[in-house]
Amino acid sequence: MKLSWLRLIIQVGLIITFFFPMMHQKDVEEVVFTGFDAITQGDYLIIGNIVIGLIFLGVIIHFVGIMVEMIQKKPTIKWIEGINMIVNITAILSLVMFTFLGTFLEFLGFVYVSLLILSTYLRYVDQKNLEK
Repeated sequence: MKLSWLRLIIQVGLIITFFFPMMHQKDVEEVVFTGFDAITQGDYLIIGNIVIGLIFLGVIIHFVGIMVEMIQKKPTIKWIEGINMIVNITAILSLVMFTFLGTFLEFLGFVYVSLLILSTYLRYVDQKNLEK
């Protein structure tokens, strides 16, 4: 249960961090964007905008999943598998974001990707503890 609270705190941190400057404009390091601005502005390739948007959507779904799992003591297997799939896709997309947009990331962008990976790992550890 402690890991569920830690995962919840990390998800809230991810949502909040998304609204702070985490990227800079191509070729102009003085112009910084929040994650939300990076989705809506056309300074990144359209694939970058889609990846960033899908990551944010995955974080929101994971947050809702944690809340539901904390409310329901025994979520169904289909629910857990569905959330696992969303979390894994989000982790893969964060690595894609790091690979293709890494040169545009500010410090908070690197923190964001690190928190996504940590969240995925903690979910795995939490599920292994529940299986025992």
